[in-house]
Amino acid sequence: MIVTISKRMQQSGVNKFGMKGIFEYLRWQYAMQTQGDRYKLNNVFTAMYARMIMEREHGLRGFFETRNRLTE
Repeated sequence: MIVTISKRMQQSGVNKFGMKGIFEYLRWQYAMQTQGDRYKLNNVFTAMYARMIMEREHGLRGFFETRNRLTE
């Protein structure tokens, strides 16, 4: 879902976006479609998702802004 949203944004002319913005959008979507606390998106994972997606999806390289990691 994150990749699909990112690609749709890119196709509509967005060159860069924040993963936290996509997480917030997904939280809103799931809140409208589900009940209870079954699914959660923790902000701790936003940087890891951004890096993983840009590594796997060549068309999305550079789409998410990242900072240098303190641990490598």
